Amino acid sequence: MYSNIAVFEDRDGELHTEEDKMEIIWNDYIHELFGDENRKEPNGDESRLENAPEITMEELETVIKNAGRRKAVGVDGIPVEIIKVAGRKMKCKLLTLLNKIYKTG
Repeated sequence: MYSNIAVFEDRDGELHTEEDKMEIIWNDYIHELFGDENRKEPNGDESRLENAPEITMEELETVIKNAGRRKAVGVDGIPVEIIKVAGRKMKCKLLTLLNKIYKTG
């Protein structure tokens, strides 16, 4: 029987399953994406993680479109086929949830 185990790979290629290590790896990755000191927000402030742009509907739809079929379900237990046929209302709710998770961790 398989269990659902999250694994993160660090910059050195080492795999980690410990929650504290995964949080550090994730924070480093997000900082690399959005913490560039040369990047300025529209208001002129330096970009910080809390100012990271939200996931857009276009990005979500691209990910859904490119998701492979007939894959094992994840921790949420939702098959990708269900998400692929979701209507606009469900996608909006999913997008809201994903952005909340993204912003709050």
